[in-house]
Amino acid sequence: MNKGIPLARLLLLLAVLVTAILGASVRAQNPDSHFPFASGGGWAVDSEGGAGYVHFSFSAEPDTGGGTAKGHGRFDFPSGASDSGDVVCFSFTSGTSNVARFIINVTKGTDVPGLLLVEVTDTGNGGASGLLGYKRKVPMNVCTTSAIQIQQPLFKGNIIVSDGQ
Repeated sequence: MNKGIPLARLLLLLAVLVTAILGASVRAQNPDSHFPFASGGGWAVDSEGGAGYVHFSFSAEPDTGGGTAKGHGRFDFPSGASDSGDVVCFSFTSGTSNVARFIINVTKGTDVPGLLLVEVTDTGNGGASGLLGYKRKVPMNVCTTSAIQIQQPLFKGNIIVSDGQ
């Protein structure tokens, strides 16, 4: 039995595997990907009730293929209520403001069924940085048309909004 053939197949498989890994790694780290995103977590002053803190975590981005936005979010409100679900709409304002707005389709929690509008600003100050605002039970069209008037600073945590460049 010729042992050179299995070794050649193993080397070919290894070469293909290394090429695939390097190709995926280069694409994942491609600085030319240019897709905006927002992510964050922490505690912020409650922008609806004004008393207490909202505990939150989220990650949101548009679908580059033109479909539904991607991501997930969870918000625990000072009242003890909690909402979480998938991101269904994402809009981004580029420039110096670094503001993102997205809607979470609440599938778990107090406001089922419902939509939670979230607007975040990356202040880039380091430490606990960013501004957070939200509105519960909103219509879908507010994702791109309605700004939240009050955004509160974070008590703990960080918000990152990037244009992907």
